[in-house]
Amino acid sequence: MTTTVSSRIGRLLALIPYLASNPGTKIADLEERFGLPSNTLLTELDRILLCGQPPYLPHDYIAVDLEGDRLSLRFAEHFRQPLRLTLSEATALLVATRSLPIAAGGPLSDAAEKLSQHLASALPTEDRKSFDLTGPRIQTPFSSDRNRRMQILHEAIEAQTNVMIEYYTAGRDEMTSRQVTPWALLESEGEWYLAGHCHQRNARRHFKTTRIRNVESAPGEPVFPDSPNDLSLEQGLTDWRSRLEENVTLRFGRTSARFVRDRLPAREQHPLPNGGVELTLAVKGFDWILPWILPFVNDLEVVHPPQLGQALANSCRDVLSRYEDDS
Repeated sequence: MTTTVSSRIGRLLALIPYLASNPGTKIADLEERFGLPSNTLLTELDRILLCGQPPYLPHDYIAVDLEGDRLSLRFAEHFRQPLRLTLSEATALLVATRSLPIAAGGPLSDAAEKLSQHLASALPTEDRKSFDLTGPRIQTPFSSDRNRRMQILHEAIEAQTNVMIEYYTAGRDEMTSRQVTPWALLESEGEWYLAGHCHQRNARRHFKTTRIRNVESAPGEPVFPDSPNDLSLEQGLTDWRSRLEENVTLRFGRTSARFVRDRLPAREQHPLPNGGVELTLAVKGFDWILPWILPFVNDLEVVHPPQLGQALANSCRDVLSRYEDDS
């Protein structure tokens, strides 16, 4: 599996506050909580040692203490200074908090509410009145229906009951009804996933919550995970890739490479002499990959298979025809 820069940063942003709040945590407990082997965790923690500020003297870095099988962090003195935000930074954080799919109920609701309350205190006094006036006016796309769906899923997990979901499958571009025993809601790189047992497939599945269109309680005997590994997003991605049928190879120019390198789930990546990148991906049909690559068509070469190149050309002609019809 390709490890992207964004996934590493995401792990660090989760590890640092957790260890700061739980000094002396056992490595085995971190393995279980984050679903990562100890060697991966220690590699990520090695990167924390590089976090600091100028002039980068020994006391300007975050330190990692390993005593036996227990880990702790020691922060440089400047981290003890009170946090100060600009009005735009505080407003952006408030919008992001309101956009959390379970901010209106569920495991993150308390933390989201506390963060919202503390944002004003991190502002200069002259900006607090403007911030207080802005907050009630913020509207987000996840403030009602999506939060309601997430709340139903959270309650079903707690009660250990089944749900029926309407789910959009991007690879086949179709909506399906699934009866699911929900096990857990998991977050990765800002996206939330439902881990559970799909009764139609009689197998574990990970469902992207943004593709769940409706959720209702459902009867039936629930099916529970055999092991904690069944909840792992990385294991779920491995299983998903094993079900994909065809490899495609794409070459992107230097302009596009920095955008696609960490965003497309490539099996292989090879840098090109011109600063571009060659990616090999596994797909199940072309319906999934075409919307991803269409914006880069002027900086893209389809290496394999030729049928994808033809499908991409047809998509371009279809888009152009729509503009011609409007003129």
